[in-house]
Amino acid sequence: MKDEESKKIIHLWKTSMGAAVPAQPPNLKVVDQVANYFSTGTYFYYIFDFSIFQMKYVHHTIKNQLGILPEEFGADKFLEIIHPDDLPLVRKKEECALHFLQEYLQPEDITRYKVSYTIRMRRSDGSYYLNLHQSTALNLSEEGRIAHVVGTETNIEHLSRSPDNTISFIDLKGNDSYLNLDIDHFKIERNSPINTSLSPKEIDVLRKISLGSSTKEIADFMNISPNTVRTHRQNILKKEEGKTMAEVISGHIRLGII
Repeated sequence: MKDEESKKIIHLWKTSMGAAVPAQPPNLKVVDQVANYFSTGTYFYYIFDFSIFQMKYVHHTIKNQLGILPEEFGADKFLEIIHPDDLPLVRKKEECALHFLQEYLQPEDITRYKVSYTIRMRRSDGSYYLNLHQSTALNLSEEGRIAHVVGTETNIEHLSRSPDNTISFIDLKGNDSYLNLDIDHFKIERNSPINTSLSPKEIDVLRKISLGSSTKEIADFMNISPNTVRTHRQNILKKEEGKTMAEVISGHIRLGII
């Protein structure tokens, strides 16, 4: 069953993306900045070239997160370490993602959107953790097909335990987004622009908290006092009344704000 689902996903990718003429590879410095913007905890990222169906780059932090060397990671390995029960979900989510990107958007808009969904992934010790998968097309081929994709895999087990049946398409320019769409009754419905009651400074603090930074580390990084950081924390919880900090972080991750 697992092998069959993996084959279906590989077939989906190979028949839906890629190009006869490879596109120019993206700038790694830019990709690193994009991946860091996506991340909300312990993460690694990679660049996949659909024209040759191979990884072009895998960040070294994969070894800390999964116990896998960068050169060992590819499409087959990615599917191998996904929880077997989640593979049918991945296939559905990837079908929904391809429908949105290739049939709903104009080619020039594809690189504006981040695809986001949750799955369980296996560590080297055999245990599974909840992973936030986020990806975006970096460029298109001459034929207008997706060429390079940057994917970021983030451990969010501190926020939740089980994957859900939703997928989100988040506009990186802050315009129309499509959040938490049910893959079993898939319908593309605009339900954003994304908004939050938090100020830009509070969002910066929230992002640093989500990465595990201490009050002092946040203060040093933002060049503010520890007391100001504590005030921001209090204001965040006051605005998000009744929620714990973990719930606030989780909600803002799913909205694509952090």
